[in-house]
Amino acid sequence: MHKQFYRVAAVGELTASNGMSIQIGEKTEGALFLDDRGKYYATCAKCPHLNERIDLGHVEGIEVICRAHHLRFDLRNGLCTNAGGYTLQTFEVRVVDGYVEVGLWEDSDTSEQINKPCDKTNGAC
Repeated sequence: MHKQFYRVAAVGELTASNGMSIQIGEKTEGALFLDDRGKYYATCAKCPHLNERIDLGHVEGIEVICRAHHLRFDLRNGLCTNAGGYTLQTFEVRVVDGYVEVGLWEDSDTSEQINKPCDKTNGAC
């Protein structure tokens, strides 16, 4: 097993206190968030309660609030802070050369670099 990082967005593409839907590698859908201090967080794509898209939720401090039933999740660890029994999967995030990257653990024998390198001439990934 090793951690593979995938480019998911350019720095500045996401505004503070909002989320956006992302594709992490070939098979994993996720959500990317930016807090009001400029820190990025990545989670699975859907709220574990009723599978509502979590990227459509609102960020307050270090929590994302699901729009369906207002469950609150700590973006650092995925724990639900206002109801028991729910956890939002979180992923490691790093910023490299102006791009946000999200890490996934993958099997060393089957992993491939799925995301194409960015074209630095026009900034498109």
